[in-house]
Amino acid sequence: FIRKGRFLKLRNTQLTEKQEEVVRQSVELTELNNTKDKILSIVAHDLKNPFHSIQGFASLLSEEAQDTGNIEIEEYASLINQGIENLDILLNNLLEWAQLQKGTLSLSLGMVNLFELSKEIERLFSFNMKDKKIIFKNELEPGCMAFCDTLTVATIIRNLLSNAIKFTPIGGIIRMFSIEK
Repeated sequence: FIRKGRFLKLRNTQLTEKQEEVVRQSVELTELNNTKDKILSIVAHDLKNPFHSIQGFASLLSEEAQDTGNIEIEEYASLINQGIENLDILLNNLLEWAQLQKGTLSLSLGMVNLFELSKEIERLFSFNMKDKKIIFKNELEPGCMAFCDTLTVATIIRNLLSNAIKFTPIGGIIRMFSIEK
């Protein structure tokens, strides 16, 4: 009986030590995760200013190219602008994700015209689709409405379209449609 008592005591001590280790690791992991989220938020935010400077110069380049009638420079300027728009989307996604992780992103629910929103997003990716000779069929009804957070749904549509473009073969077709439930 004494042996059993010692065994049980030893076993309970080991269990308590393991539990304390799990709690310590959990706290450490939470702190590391919070630090990662802060770093991502800072990096994305700090990249915005130089990024907007580049965006301004690209717009100037595009305007100058149009004024001079140099089609080749105009095309390059268009490529630069498209790349900048895609980077802007990426930075905004990063900032939104960091805010979501920190719990500082608030939802603003309301009625959103999904057709109009999808047309805006389609325009952002038009060069990428043109480059891959992808046909985009927006089959949403012009009055297609949803009660949602515009920023969240826009992020979802951008990510879906970006992935669709990435994984659609050259000359493929991407269809966007809705089903009412």
